[in-house]
Amino acid sequence: EVRCTARAMAAVAEGAEAASSKRAREASGMEVTRFEIDPVGECALEAPLRVRAILRVATAPDLDGEVSAAAAAPMWRLRFVADVAYARQATALAEAPCAPSSLAPGEHAVELLVPEGVPEAALPRGAEESLAVLELTLEVAVGPTAAERHELAAARLVVDVRRGRDGR
Repeated sequence: EVRCTARAMAAVAEGAEAASSKRAREASGMEVTRFEIDPVGECALEAPLRVRAILRVATAPDLDGEVSAAAAAPMWRLRFVADVAYARQATALAEAPCAPSSLAPGEHAVELLVPEGVPEAALPRGAEESLAVLELTLEVAVGPTAAERHELAAARLVVDVRRGRDGR
């Protein structure tokens, strides 16, 4: 059985990614100020997962002209990103539309549920003793075909992935 433990860290983005996230946050006027997961502590990878976040909006975003006509409302996306020396694998866990009222100035809560937890297939071969990231993003589709996504806000939490005490 593969188990994981989340480590509370303010941000795991480094270098260009951190600068990009900071620019996106400053440009959007939005910031995830709280990122909580349940269960807390060590648990089986496939244990049901609940993620709760608080989004602070300083100024309502001006999405006119940027959002594709084909795009729906901004979406919350939760991904498990396994990153080892030879492979980076992102697995979508959940997504939910962001209500337009959640983009008004103030603080807004979002909760995403993943009843089946993280599938074991989300780990590349040999990644059972490594770190991964739970990544929560608020994105909006842009461009004429809505193929591009623009990140409005994000939070990332490091997850320590280890084999269980029984060696599985």
